Amino acid sequence: EWDRVTHHSNLCPSGEYAGGWSAEQTVDAYHAGGIDTEKLVIGGAFYGHSYDVTGDHPLGQTENFRRGKNLRYSHIRTLFAEDSGYRLYRDEAARAPYLYNGEHIIIFDDAQALADKVNFVYDRGLGGIMFWEFNEDDSGELVAAIAGAAKKREL
Repeated sequence: EWDRVTHHSNLCPSGEYAGGWSAEQTVDAYHAGGIDTEKLVIGGAFYGHSYDVTGDHPLGQTENFRRGKNLRYSHIRTLFAEDSGYRLYRDEAARAPYLYNGEHIIIFDDAQALADKVNFVYDRGLGGIMFWEFNEDDSGELVAAIAGAAKKREL
């Protein structure tokens, strides 16, 4: 059930709305339940969710929104252009980006969000990172971000 506008793949809890889950909280919960961290893998999304919204502050909105469609990252990336009407925002607490144009919000992972997740994997001794779905990033930008962050940690 989609009862509010939220990030779908955030690393940490959001600073924009209360509640919800994050990869960090999930890792902590599984570890507290006895699962070794090296057996845990977190995920990144090569796609995003769109919502039709109202108001100036769409994250966390519980009323007057409609869940839209999933969008490939390769399509989302084209919306970064200045003439698209979308503006890129970053929920710094959640380490998650979103695009907003006053009527529509798109929640997704970008290269920075995925690099942050790779660093989290190394910092917490996790088993790794996975993503869905490879063909959603035609340019290879997101795979390169994951590989680049991992390579920096290996040096």
